[in-house]
Amino acid sequence: MRGFFVATVPTRYPSIAIAQTETDAIQLAANHALDFLKENHASESGRTDTVEGVIEYFGVSVIELEMNSATFMEG
Repeated sequence: MRGFFVATVPTRYPSIAIAQTETDAIQLAANHALDFLKENHASESGRTDTVEGVIEYFGVSVIELEMNSATFMEG
């Protein structure tokens, strides 16, 4: 069974990304968080103005989910 990764950066409005690899999920979520911060003029120069800075400052949580892991149970 093959899974996927869900990464979350806990900014004011969490940035969430889903990808086939952990690294890709982290990068996508951090990029989204950085875009959000820049659009709202909330990024701090030298601190949260790069993807790496966002990851270091806010942190990223990642979980792996397996495909076909859910089952339907009646009654």
